[in-house]
Amino acid sequence: MATKKSTSKSTKSTIEDKAVRKTTGKLVTPTLSTSQKALHEKIRDSLAGAQKVTGSSGGGKFSFFKLDEEKNRFRIVIPPNGPFCLTLKQHRGIRFGKFGTATDLGWLYNNTKHLDAMKERFSILPEDDKCFNKYGEPYDILFKALQAMGKQDEFTDARIGSKRAIFVVWANDSFHILETSLTFAQAIETLYEADPDFIDWEDGKEIQVTGKGKKLQRRYSPPVIVGKPSPIKFDPEEHTVPDLYDFLSAKTLGYQKKVKFLFNSHPKLVNLANLSTEDFGVEEIEEEETDNEE
Repeated sequence: MATKKSTSKSTKSTIEDKAVRKTTGKLVTPTLSTSQKALHEKIRDSLAGAQKVTGSSGGGKFSFFKLDEEKNRFRIVIPPNGPFCLTLKQHRGIRFGKFGTATDLGWLYNNTKHLDAMKERFSILPEDDKCFNKYGEPYDILFKALQAMGKQDEFTDARIGSKRAIFVVWANDSFHILETSLTFAQAIETLYEADPDFIDWEDGKEIQVTGKGKKLQRRYSPPVIVGKPSPIKFDPEEHTVPDLYDFLSAKTLGYQKKVKFLFNSHPKLVNLANLSTEDFGVEEIEEEETDNEE
């Protein structure tokens, strides 16, 4: 059994960076049975065919699993492609005329594996590399400008200051994206250390989370393992397992688009910091378009 680690860094190394499956009870590269390999090949064929869950820098469409004010039961899924979990750092702003978020490029460039995946999906291009290496993350440029003026406290509402943990889950006979807290991810690691089988495709168990309270006042209980071991049964032709790198791609804007995202989302803060597009190496910022696709 894996030794428990309490730091957030351990969560990243055991949950995000390693594929965790039932093997010998240790966190190692998985060895799949013949039936698991056959299942995964079907899934890969399905993914290579008609993708039903898509990701792009334009937004993409995903099915999200939202926790209710009751008992929520679902399975944590190990995707056949992409990472098992993402601990994503985002910035708040406006996309397509609605509230939205975009990947913190500083976080992305500090995670080589994720960055390479974004380059493979053309969410990050060579010109983005040049601009980022010269100027850095646009939101950081704004923060530093405000900080130099002693007005950094005005920056609070301009960004999401904490990371979010992203999982793929199976619930209500379908696959979904679950966006949750790092605390939840750490709880999942603890459950894995106690029972590595619970996230297995063929012998896994459900997780239960209970919510109490309305809207912003709602709080959730720690996840617990419930139910009996059972396989996840689905038709690959009808259900596509989301790839979290597709999700990350949908959240990731190239450098110039990220500057546009910042200017269109927080014009008052940009003006307060006396910044212009030249400070970001961008000639012109277009107004944010509206789109009903998000």
